[in-house]
Amino acid sequence: DGTEVKAPEVYDDFAPGNYNFAALTDSNLEFVGMGSGSSPATGTITAGESIEIVFVYKERAVQEYMNLEGSITWEGGEQFIPAVVPVYVYQNGVLYKTDNFNTTTATAFFFENLPVFADDGSRYVYTVDTDEYEGFAKSVNNDTYRIKQEYTQYQVIVIHMDKETGVEIEREYDKFVLHGGSITLRPKNYSDRSLIEPPAEVTYTDVREQPDEVVFYY
Repeated sequence: DGTEVKAPEVYDDFAPGNYNFAALTDSNLEFVGMGSGSSPATGTITAGESIEIVFVYKERAVQEYMNLEGSITWEGGEQFIPAVVPVYVYQNGVLYKTDNFNTTTATAFFFENLPVFADDGSRYVYTVDTDEYEGFAKSVNNDTYRIKQEYTQYQVIVIHMDKETGVEIEREYDKFVLHGGSITLRPKNYSDRSLIEPPAEVTYTDVREQPDEVVFYY
């Protein structure tokens, strides 16, 4: 800001020879340059030369620390939620910290004493993330540090059953419906029996239960 950090010093009685000079070392000041800012913090001059050396500094940002609090919420697929999940904290896009959190005891995560300022005085940007899990769609809001894992795939077991005897004819396990979606299920065409109920096809919408069953009676 143009303020002198230290009063000018004049040296005019040097014996012949070369002399080294160096910028001040101060925990509150950061060396910027000499005059135009392009010179180094140290150098050498020869006795007999007339030279003015100007060191330019800027005030260092006083380091502050912050706490980061966020959460992971899970929607659906309860039996598929892992017991422990990692949470990653990135500082300006670079992995800075990792911690594991128990999903059975807490949904919140907490990181303490994260430095606020970089060496150049700029503020660090912190973001969070976690792993991806099969069947879950992950979304991360780094304005609030909220992570959501939403189960997107529900299995529907289709059972073909003899109405009179209650004996199962066949089961199909390869039917899946996406969260918020639906699937149309149809009976089998058996040569020795015909469909009794339900109608010839069923449109199934997930009810956030895993697994669920649809039964065709013959």
